[in-house]
Amino acid sequence: MYKKAENKAEDMLKILKKRFKNENDYVEALVNTGITEDKLKKIYIDLNIVGVFEEDFKSRGIPDKEIKEYYENNKNMFMTGESVIVSNCLISGDARELNQKQMEEKYNIAKKVVELMKNKKFSEARKYCADKPYPEEDRIYKFSKGYNVEDILKLGKEDIGGPYKNIYGYLVIYVKDKKKSELLPLKEVKNEIETIMLNKKFREYLEDLLRKAQNENTVVITTNNS
Repeated sequence: MYKKAENKAEDMLKILKKRFKNENDYVEALVNTGITEDKLKKIYIDLNIVGVFEEDFKSRGIPDKEIKEYYENNKNMFMTGESVIVSNCLISGDARELNQKQMEEKYNIAKKVVELMKNKKFSEARKYCADKPYPEEDRIYKFSKGYNVEDILKLGKEDIGGPYKNIYGYLVIYVKDKKKSELLPLKEVKNEIETIMLNKKFREYLEDLLRKAQNENTVVITTNNS
């Protein structure tokens, strides 16, 4: 474990040295700051040791049985809230790369897509849609990123939303369905649960190590006054 931290410290020293023109400049900088390379290395080891412990501990993972038990005992954590199933159509256009006239052309295309969707001409509308970053179909929750969530959650089934301007261009969505709050399936939250459990177990593990270290370094002196 210590060796890993030492290796990481040596890597950090190599990176630091690269910031100087030559070895003499590096040594001069150490002298000016009143620190030796050996002492600097020890500081880096101290900084890395907890990270190495954490990396090693978390690499062991959590058994599936424990993850399932956590899921069963904390289902309220994995309720979706109201959600909306949408069909996405992004008319890509980055305002940092396109001029005002080009962005206006993109907006006009987005409005055309809205009209096509209103007339149920979805296959024709898709000709204008970018492949990424939005999937063709997606579920939007109150915590979804990259969407005008508040506006979209107000829409009804078969409503059209947009065009919504964002960093990718103009997004148009078609509401395929609305869902009440429901429990996310275990497979969708398994990684999240494992992360939560690993963080908790590592904190407990680290606290236990610190307690043991304190106990081992505490000398109790007793006197016999009898």
